[in-house]
Amino acid sequence: MMTSIDWCEFRTQAEIPAVVEALRAVYEPMGDLITIKQRSKGWNGYRQAADVCMGDMSLGMIAYGGESQRGWVHVGLTGRGCLWLLDWSRAERVFNALPLCQYKRIDIALTVKDGSVSHQRVLEAFAAGLFKSGGVPPGMKKLESSDPMAGNTVYIGKRGGNKYLRCYDKGLEMLKGKALNLNITHIDGVPVLDIYRVEFEWRSATAPIPCDAITNRDVYFAGAYPFTAQLLQQPFEPFIQRRERGPQRELELALMHIQQQYGRTLFTAMVKHGGDISAVWERIVGTQHNEALIAAGVLLVDPL
Repeated sequence: MMTSIDWCEFRTQAEIPAVVEALRAVYEPMGDLITIKQRSKGWNGYRQAADVCMGDMSLGMIAYGGESQRGWVHVGLTGRGCLWLLDWSRAERVFNALPLCQYKRIDIALTVKDGSVSHQRVLEAFAAGLFKSGGVPPGMKKLESSDPMAGNTVYIGKRGGNKYLRCYDKGLEMLKGKALNLNITHIDGVPVLDIYRVEFEWRSATAPIPCDAITNRDVYFAGAYPFTAQLLQQPFEPFIQRRERGPQRELELALMHIQQQYGRTLFTAMVKHGGDISAVWERIVGTQHNEALIAAGVLLVDPL
């Protein structure tokens, strides 16, 4: 497969314990770490909602309860949750085996690392009519910046409809706008500016999503627009994200930020304490975790 799943939502008439067991099955061999953490509020008309976690790392959510929902349980896996799911063929089989499983949203992403797709190419494709697929042509919205390191984004279509496309500088997005400030030019040996993503958000707004949408995602991605078909027909180098690199990168960026902002102060303090860094450490280290880093899965992976 040249594309990846970056979001997955479905609903089912299964009981909650069966849904939890299904999630544990699809996250093997780390399924034993899957837990459900209750939220204080419901979600989108459901009376109750809970986070799906692997350890303390959030993978998504489930929502259930409420007379208007008539027994439906909604499951949503985020981009992080999808990245940590290793076997999508097994996941599709397990999900489809749940009672009355219906996919509500699936995001299919193509991420390149060779610079073959860019913001300018997407704009030229739109001008050439390569996003027309019958009916009224979709609209386009641009988010552009005069700062080349801020990144640009193009949206095609209407959010909430059956089809919606996001095209953006993925490398810059992965660095959360810190590439220039921290002097980062490469990610895993790839130039930051060469990493670009085209992401097809597919919803069951007015038509059902087929039950084979996950395993046949390349086919459905190509069928979304003439432009997406063109992308899969040409040679390109996909950027493959290793699941452990996300948490590692989060911690590395945090440490680089601390070094940039406070490195000189800490060095002076260490010299003042006769080179004893432990004396400085005792003065500055906290006693509680950074919740954002914990949620990103930093404690589940080895450091760089």
